[in-house]
Amino acid sequence: MILWAIGFFFLTASLLLLGYDLTRLGSDGDFQFTALGDYWFALHRGSLNLMQAVIQRYLWPVLWDPIITWVLLRPAWVISLVVSAAFLMPAYVRRNRSG
Repeated sequence: MILWAIGFFFLTASLLLLGYDLTRLGSDGDFQFTALGDYWFALHRGSLNLMQAVIQRYLWPVLWDPIITWVLLRPAWVISLVVSAAFLMPAYVRRNRSG
């Protein structure tokens, strides 16, 4: 049940983020999806900088630069959709097995 709720939360977020990006389609001549990192930077840039420092200093520097940076540069709605699928697929499989 919790997996379903989290999955549908991210699915809803994905649709809202896609809708927001598509509303900008008519107003701008050059259209581009908003990256996840842009949203994070706009919401709370201090936490983004702190996360980078912690990961590079205390965990594994390679984790930040090619991996997390790549994720932060992808469209936010795509990342949210992938996270949604990661929660909904196991919940779907578990539900169909039990029942």
